[in-house]
Amino acid sequence: MNNIFDLERFGKYFVYDLKTVRSNYGLTMLIVAGVPVILYVLSIIFSTIFTLHMQAPSLALRIAFFCIATVIMFMSFPAQAYGRITDKKAGSEWVLIPASKLEKYLSMVIITGIIVPLVFFALYFLTDAILSFLDPTYTKALVTVNINEVTTNSGMQGIYFAGRGFWVLFLSASSSLFAFLLGAVFFRRKKVAKTVLVLIGLSILSSIITSMISASLARSGVDVLDYIRRFMTSPDLDFRLNAMIFADYLFTFGIVLAGIWLRVKTIKH
Repeated sequence: MNNIFDLERFGKYFVYDLKTVRSNYGLTMLIVAGVPVILYVLSIIFSTIFTLHMQAPSLALRIAFFCIATVIMFMSFPAQAYGRITDKKAGSEWVLIPASKLEKYLSMVIITGIIVPLVFFALYFLTDAILSFLDPTYTKALVTVNINEVTTNSGMQGIYFAGRGFWVLFLSASSSLFAFLLGAVFFRRKKVAKTVLVLIGLSILSSIITSMISASLARSGVDVLDYIRRFMTSPDLDFRLNAMIFADYLFTFGIVLAGIWLRVKTIKH
């Protein structure tokens, strides 16, 4: 049994893996999580040049850059942290590390899906909150923002974002990180680009299948639009949408994590 999983050995490998990840991605993490400071400085510089007074970035611009920074994080981390294991030399060294494939897989999953998003969001939101505290023109901190209130106040009345709370943001980041981790351990070269292309292809395929199902239901006499209208006006809309989101993430996690395990299990150099 110890050949499969030993708690003490796993603990030692986990600490080693954390240190390796910090060495490979620590600086990048600090830069990406420091985007609020970069954006703030640029906003102050340009507002001073063009309007002759200092102005912090708007809330909408900060939300946009937060989304960009998050995308950069989940696209870049897996390849930088674990992409080396498909390399012949580095991968051979990784295979020879005294830990089982299961222990290496669990460490990889915990770091990628739990620790990295938690550290990133903590650093990003803390930096943003400090700026909000120091500069009154910076408006509210991002961590306190309700995205549905922002869209309503911006005149985007027809847009509604389901899933309220940090759990949706966390699950979204984790699922994206796992998807790019699968690409990082599966592809040998151009890992990020190939993963993006696969995701685009899957998205197109999913849209085609959904359209075919909707068309089939319509031909069968089912009023799909009426069902959607009744669904969107139901009193328990938030509960239904959150349940669908949670189920979708569970399905995604199951498929992607299984793929990562099969790849890690079969890596040989």
